[in-house]
Amino acid sequence: MSRKVFTAGMFVALSLLLGAAPAQAQIARRSEIGAQFTTIRIGGLATTEPGVGGRYTYNFTDQFALESEFNFLPRDRANAANGGGGRKVEALFGAKLGLRTPDFGFFGKVRPGFMHFGRVFKCASPASASCPAGSATRFAFDVGGVIEYYPRCCVLLRFDLGDTVIGLGDRTIDTATGPRRVGGGATHNFQFSAGVGFRF
Repeated sequence: MSRKVFTAGMFVALSLLLGAAPAQAQIARRSEIGAQFTTIRIGGLATTEPGVGGRYTYNFTDQFALESEFNFLPRDRANAANGGGGRKVEALFGAKLGLRTPDFGFFGKVRPGFMHFGRVFKCASPASASCPAGSATRFAFDVGGVIEYYPRCCVLLRFDLGDTVIGLGDRTIDTATGPRRVGGGATHNFQFSAGVGFRF
C-alpha cells in the first residue's frame, strides 16, 4: 500500500468517525499517563529508529480526547543531506477520536508537532569542509490509528500505527552556475508504538 493511499485512508476514517461518533456521558476517569516503545522509519535516512517515550491524555468523553506525546530516539545515525541525523526528539500534540467499548477502543488521531535532529548537514555534499553539521528542528504531523485494550479498570495497552510527515529544511546544492538554495519538501515516515497506560 502506498504512503499516499495510507494517508488518504486515515483521513477518510477520521472524517467518518467525526460524523458517526454519538454523544455519550462523560467518563469517570478523564486523565491517562503512559509510556511506550516506538519505531519510526525515517525516509531521509532510510533507516528505522527505535526509541522510548511518554504520553499524557485528557479524555473529554469516551470518544474524544486531547493528548501530548514525547519520544526520544537515542541512536546517533549517519547524516543525510535532505534529512537529519544524530539523536532525535519527537513531540506531538493533538486529538484522538473514535469508539470505545468496555474492553477495547478504536480511534483515529491527528497530531501536529516537531522532530528535533541532533546533527544535520544542510547541503548536498556533506563530505565537503564547507558543509558543517548542526542541529535542526523540523515540523512533524502524525496521522493514523490507535487500538487500545483495557484488561483492568485503570490499565490500558495501546498500539499506534501512523504516517508521521516530517518537513525537510532548505539546503544548498552545487550546480553548474554555483551553489543554489532549494526547499527540502517533506517525507512520509511509518511509525509504530506499543505501550501501557494508567487512567485516573
